[in-house]
Amino acid sequence: MSETKKGFDLAAVLGSVSKSDTGEKQIVYIDIDKIRPDPKNFYSVSVANVEELAGSIELVGLQQPILVRPEDGGYTVISGHRRMAALKLLINEGKDQFAKVPCIVEQPDALPEMTELKLILANADTRRMTDGELSMQAERVERLLYELQEKGVEFPGRMRDHVAEAVKVSKTKLNTLKVIRTKLRTDLTLRWEQGQISTDAAYNIARMPEVLQKMISESSSKSSVNGYVTGRVLANAEAYLHPRASLNGCPECTNGLRFAEHDIKVRNSWEMCDGATCCMSCWKDCSFRCPAAEEKKKQEKAAAKKRKAEEERKNKTAGRKNGQRVRAVWQRIMPLANAKRLTVNDIAKATGLIPQWHTTAINAALSDPEFDAGLNVYNYGVSEMETVAAVAGLLDCSADYLCGITDDPTPASARPEPELGAGGWYPGSTKPPEKSMLASVILPVSDDSRVRLALWEDGAWRFPASKLTFAVTPLWWTPLPQKKEASDG
Repeated sequence: MSETKKGFDLAAVLGSVSKSDTGEKQIVYIDIDKIRPDPKNFYSVSVANVEELAGSIELVGLQQPILVRPEDGGYTVISGHRRMAALKLLINEGKDQFAKVPCIVEQPDALPEMTELKLILANADTRRMTDGELSMQAERVERLLYELQEKGVEFPGRMRDHVAEAVKVSKTKLNTLKVIRTKLRTDLTLRWEQGQISTDAAYNIARMPEVLQKMISESSSKSSVNGYVTGRVLANAEAYLHPRASLNGCPECTNGLRFAEHDIKVRNSWEMCDGATCCMSCWKDCSFRCPAAEEKKKQEKAAAKKRKAEEERKNKTAGRKNGQRVRAVWQRIMPLANAKRLTVNDIAKATGLIPQWHTTAINAALSDPEFDAGLNVYNYGVSEMETVAAVAGLLDCSADYLCGITDDPTPASARPEPELGAGGWYPGSTKPPEKSMLASVILPVSDDSRVRLALWEDGAWRFPASKLTFAVTPLWWTPLPQKKEASDG
């Protein structure tokens, strides 16, 4: 043991490894079947990288010999596991010229820990490693150095400094990797090693309590393993886990873990509430509300539903009232229009009083006493009619006067009873005062006139039997004894 108690020079170990691959030692060609991988090698070998390397070796040959050590009647790879995999791939493809492998034989150390340390250091120089591989490498190097120390190998300085030197990372990075390796959940560590979680996020998660790590592990949201989100969750960990005073006068708030679950599972970081917003005043409709806020939301929804139903009821009532207004106006218009064989569509085209697309609705209003015209009757012509009627009533004048049909503003109700014309005939422009009466009328027919029996009823001249309205206005009329006739002659 006296030889092993010399000072441990890590730089010398590194130097011996780096020199062994430079060609200063003799190259020996060894049958590939006699070379086996080191079972302690933990570095991953990507199939894609192996295929790419095999293509390069086939093109230009193996540029760097394999570093091996004699062991159990054969040889064990120290450095060159990926190159060996590429050579075996070429041989499996029938390229037997690669069966003899150029190697440099490194004699094994007296201490197996030193041999394994050289394996790790050799591979560190020949590959680009992920943080997961660096973490495993640092763990193995630290363990080996401690084992060498227990066997009497002395070396000065702090262990962390030697490990950082061996794996060629900063001491800060080494500490980060150690925290992840020792404190992160196993399933999350596996995801980190596979590159599914960044090192920043893994470091944040590793410093969280187990209950929060479990939430992140079970979350399917990609943002839950985002470095920024995990940093915020870590900063709020104490607030999540401890009861606090309510912001809205409720009893002590114990909804912290649901706040944490909300912030971990949101899809975007701007949705996080950090547990700073009381559920009672939060505008979000999420499934992580506290029971009191949930009850409040239920009451608000019930009240909103009731308000909506009441509003719909009021709108329905208002719509039917407006439908009655539409019906009243057009029931006055259509008898006169029918007398002239005009439809609602004809009136729409001729006057522009209503848009073409509303004619169907007006016809529906005329046939349906329960017609719902909605909250606006503007396109039904009702507003125009009602406006004229309202102004005429206010000014006590004739609607015909307002519309420019006559220059006489006197309303019809204020005009004197019609005077008897020549021979007891009244002019056709005057209306009988009775609601219903029989009369003789003189109708204009081409250049001549024709006397007919007529019935004055509902403000219009009609045929007595059929009650059909006259298509033309009589020139003259005179009342008859009020005896109904059986025919329209």
